Amino acid sequence: MPPLDSPPRIDVMAGTGRPKSHPSVSPLTDRGDVAGGRKPSSPCLGPIASGQDGRAPVIPLKNAPLELCPDACAVSLPLPASRSRLPSLSCLPSLSRLLRDRLPLHAAVLLGLELGFFVFLVAGAHGAIVPLDRPSSTDFLSFYAAGVLAHAGTPWLAYDRTAHHAAEQALAGAGVAYNYFYYPPIFLAICAQIARLPYLPAYVLFQAATGIACFFAARAIRRDLPWYVFLAFPAFWWTIGTGQNALATAALFAAGTAAIDRRPWLAGVCFGALCYKPHLGLLIPVALIAGGHWRAIAAAAVTVLTLTAGSVALFGAAAWQAFFSAAAAPAKVYAAQAIFMGGLTSPYGVAMTLGLNREASIALQCVVIGLTGWIVARVWCAGAPLPARAAILLAATPVAVPVAMFYDLMLVFVALLWLSRLRPAPSWLWPAMAAVFVLPLFSGNLSTDTPMFLAAISAAACFATVLAAVAGPVWSGRLVSSPA
Repeated sequence: MPPLDSPPRIDVMAGTGRPKSHPSVSPLTDRGDVAGGRKPSSPCLGPIASGQDGRAPVIPLKNAPLELCPDACAVSLPLPASRSRLPSLSCLPSLSRLLRDRLPLHAAVLLGLELGFFVFLVAGAHGAIVPLDRPSSTDFLSFYAAGVLAHAGTPWLAYDRTAHHAAEQALAGAGVAYNYFYYPPIFLAICAQIARLPYLPAYVLFQAATGIACFFAARAIRRDLPWYVFLAFPAFWWTIGTGQNALATAALFAAGTAAIDRRPWLAGVCFGALCYKPHLGLLIPVALIAGGHWRAIAAAAVTVLTLTAGSVALFGAAAWQAFFSAAAAPAKVYAAQAIFMGGLTSPYGVAMTLGLNREASIALQCVVIGLTGWIVARVWCAGAPLPARAAILLAATPVAVPVAMFYDLMLVFVALLWLSRLRPAPSWLWPAMAAVFVLPLFSGNLSTDTPMFLAAISAAACFATVLAAVAGPVWSGRLVSSPA
């Protein structure tokens, strides 16, 4: 059949040079009676191009585009749309083509909406819309306060809640809500350097540096990625607004997956550097072991050991002792729902928000971890093209990791970039990707009283889309990779 966007076609009968009409064609079988009561000998609705009726075949018109039917029974010429008597759905552009062709317009509109939404939230957070009863803050305040304590020569106090909260209040004002710090001393080393600057310049520098790194890492996957599409992804603005480090995480995932086949040592370094936020690397060992990427595993191990040794040399062993002593605190925080559980991307967060007890929620999450780990292992073990392997790893991570927040949906953006390189791409893929792209827009904690679970829905939708596009073709060997 001709492609959806091709004009209607008619058959040119061999030896006549005239269009052949088919008044009683069945739309279900593509067969029917032709003029004169004869039926064609094939489903192409035309007689054999040579030897029928004793006439020689007609030579095609010069420069006319031709289309041969599978069993060479007729030649099709394009019919101008003005001569088509009945409208045809094949004349309409497909939704996928529409989305691709108008990508700049769609991204610009979405970016404009997000900028307005972002300005509104920032104004509200600073009391410009409704007066606030206490100072507001972002997660970056936690990083900066920990850096101040480390820079003052007391890095272990970053893991003392009382001392850390006092540092936050000294920066933002008395009564500011406490922002937890549960990062290992590897990340504390970065925070100590940031704290050398005043708070606002440090905030801007941190977000700008990680944002630029994320953009160029993403361009390693798609060299044609426009900057406005990158900025239009909603999780970008959630990361900026909360002052989080999700852009750095996404940059390391993007660079690591892009280098895994050609530069495994570089990929291992990127994956190893994720030890600053180690829980997000939950499925990376599964993928690397299943794929037999032993050089990347070795490089990742060396990177982790090097960064750990560097942090010990910088802060001493006391900082690591304080970190491990405080390691049990996050479990108590999440069990008491001291943070907004509806902002988590995992089934664990959904279950806890809905009132399921902690043990049952953990059991549910363990089942999800086992299922996603098995799928990732199958795809990486099958020797699938890199876009399929990278997309499934990135899409499974926010679902499998128990404590991943809405800003960590930046991994969904990287997964979509890899998914856009799959060939062949089913007709439904681009509309599905567009829906997944937009879903994180309202995934943040806009209201803790009425959670909408859009963070978890966004993560699940991305994983389902990638799985539907990858699983069958991978195991049947029908997937290939398009150039970056």
